[in-house]
Amino acid sequence: MDSSSYRFPKLKGSSNWEIWVLRATAVLIQKGYGEAMRPSNRSRPTEPPYKNPLELEKEQLKAYQITQEAYQQELKEYERFMANREEQSNQATALIRLMLEDGPLLLTKNCTNSMLLWEQLQGLYQTNGFSSEFLISRDLFSTTLAGCKGSIEDYLNRIRRLTDELATKNLAIPNKVIAAYTLSNLGSEWENTVAIISQTFRSQPGDIDLLALFSQLIDESRRRGAIQPPDEMVMTTQARPNKPIRPTCHHCKKGGHKADKCWIKHPHLQTKNPTGPYRARNQQKPTKEVYIAEEEIALHSSIPEDIGTWYLDSAATSHISAYKGLF
Repeated sequence: MDSSSYRFPKLKGSSNWEIWVLRATAVLIQKGYGEAMRPSNRSRPTEPPYKNPLELEKEQLKAYQITQEAYQQELKEYERFMANREEQSNQATALIRLMLEDGPLLLTKNCTNSMLLWEQLQGLYQTNGFSSEFLISRDLFSTTLAGCKGSIEDYLNRIRRLTDELATKNLAIPNKVIAAYTLSNLGSEWENTVAIISQTFRSQPGDIDLLALFSQLIDESRRRGAIQPPDEMVMTTQARPNKPIRPTCHHCKKGGHKADKCWIKHPHLQTKNPTGPYRARNQQKPTKEVYIAEEEIALHSSIPEDIGTWYLDSAATSHISAYKGLF
């Protein structure tokens, strides 16, 4: 099978048999293997009774020879037909095997004929009788828009497929019941739409056109998708949390701190090396007390050093040298 042309899930078992058999049948017919999947209506030609040519007269012998030649011709055509059918059967068998998962493939590994392989798959996975009707009905009654992840098209297609399968089993559901079930499982967001459609059908005589109803629901879904803002717009329009109010110092009239934390009013609270906007905001013209406080924590060394030794970038506020001759 050309994987680029046909891409659909392989047969897993009873769970996807109904969908798989439709697609697999379409592929086999498109490839020209439809005849190989059906019993042949052509039988082997019957050989005419043998007659001894020595006992026949001239006219009888001539007729006998013509009959034998016709039989041989029909036999050759029949053998060509069977050879071609066997080739198609082998190709159809290979194609079917490529559309099976490991489980079904192993269960049918001994089938070398396409018809036998197809019949065995039907016997394994095709449900018959009440069990089939029960499973289809259960799937139908559990179908909701939320269960289809909000996709209105998947929801409607599923309802249509299941109701058609029930109809093929002589369990056709009236269109009004299908319409009522479809509208009742849309969810609370569709209440206004359901009310409008129900009012329209109330005044409409005759049966309900399901195709028109489904088209109307799909159009409404597209309209909702067109007017609904994308996630990015929703995120930007959401209310932002309120920022905390920055305190203001009534002593230095600066923001970001209160008077009890003000470095101007309380110099002993100042760090050794303040950085950032907090430093620029609170660092005004130093007072005498500030100088004293800074000199108390100035960098000093008790180890004798050479007169030419200096500390670079000591982070000290005041730079003092004991060697007056350098100035």
